[in-house]
Amino acid sequence: MGASRWNVAEAKAKLSEVLSQASREPQVIENRGREVAVVLSIKDYQELKSLQVRAAPQVRLAEFLRFTEQLREDGGAEIKLPKREPRPSPFSDGRRR
Repeated sequence: MGASRWNVAEAKAKLSEVLSQASREPQVIENRGREVAVVLSIKDYQELKSLQVRAAPQVRLAEFLRFTEQLREDGGAEIKLPKREPRPSPFSDGRRR
């Protein structure tokens, strides 16, 4: 479902309708053919704000630190690493010195 489009004059004249339709889907406001604004339901706006906050680096770091603290309190976790396989160095010709 695509967003409805309104020019500024229509949006002003039919603001109640714009708001009513915004509860179902975003409403794009255009000025001289250029998109200038979007009217969203408060629910959609709050979801966007929540995503923005969760995406902030400080929030992600704080969540990670809380997780690691809880992990330590729970006794830690075991990480299984694959066995290391010997391989030749790309910086030598294969002879040991």
